[in-house]
Amino acid sequence: FVLTQPHYDHYSGLQYLITKKYITFQTEIWLNYKYSTSPSSFYAAILHQLVLLKCKFIIPTSRINTKNIQVWYPDKTIQNKGFPSNNLQIEPNPNNASIVIQFKFKNTSILFTGDIETSGWDQMKCPMMMRKVQFYCISHHGSLNGHLRNTCHMGAHIKSVVTCHNTFQT
Repeated sequence: FVLTQPHYDHYSGLQYLITKKYITFQTEIWLNYKYSTSPSSFYAAILHQLVLLKCKFIIPTSRINTKNIQVWYPDKTIQNKGFPSNNLQIEPNPNNASIVIQFKFKNTSILFTGDIETSGWDQMKCPMMMRKVQFYCISHHGSLNGHLRNTCHMGAHIKSVVTCHNTFQT
């Protein structure tokens, strides 16, 4: 289970999944549980239930990837306060604490961006695999908020993620 960030509209369905026993001790929970924006008691109760179920927690960063899952952002564990370090990024904007993650299934891939905003995209290098993403899920905050950029890491001027996508060659 991947939770892009701990906002109510992202985690509220977990209670249903736990109640229906879709989430068990065998479930991996990909979640940055270290990022907190004064979470609600409901969120804390859900985390407690997941701990009691003995789920395996994974804090996703671009260093942790599998054959079918690739984390594009963040590079480091994100917190909303403290001091940045080699392993820690400070991000006051909770939307930019979103995980940007790609799932690959045979010849198909889908990219989930959470609620990352333009300033979050600007911290990220577009991976060369963008050309191989068949499905791109923009944040519910809207496409302008989700991926408006002026330049990509290759230095090309772009108007949208589609332009950036088309600049790559395989």
